[in-house]
Amino acid sequence: GERAILTCSRPNSCTEPRLGLAPSGETVMVLELVDFEKQKDQWELSEDEKVQRGQDRKEVGSNLFKQGRIELALERYKKVMDLFNYIDNFTEENKAKAKELKRLCDLNKAACHLKLKQHQDA
Repeated sequence: GERAILTCSRPNSCTEPRLGLAPSGETVMVLELVDFEKQKDQWELSEDEKVQRGQDRKEVGSNLFKQGRIELALERYKKVMDLFNYIDNFTEENKAKAKELKRLCDLNKAACHLKLKQHQDA
């Protein structure tokens, strides 16, 4: 498989207790891609799949936020909001779900910016 050397200079971005990665100084990891399963691209998803993907990403973001991994959580919330840029052709039920997910992610995104002391972006 493909191999990559990853150097992480921000300790909080390289923390994963399940892998035994604790915050320290600079962390260098050698990663090897053993298997890869390509997900559908955003434009290939049905609206039900988009709503489900949005819910899943929001949950991941919430868990990252609770773990103090604010920058990673912020990226997840941004991806959910991008997923629902255009929902005019959604059914009314899915449109309501998408709007609610987008609203929640916008609020969570603001909380991330505040935690990161990026008040102008909140």
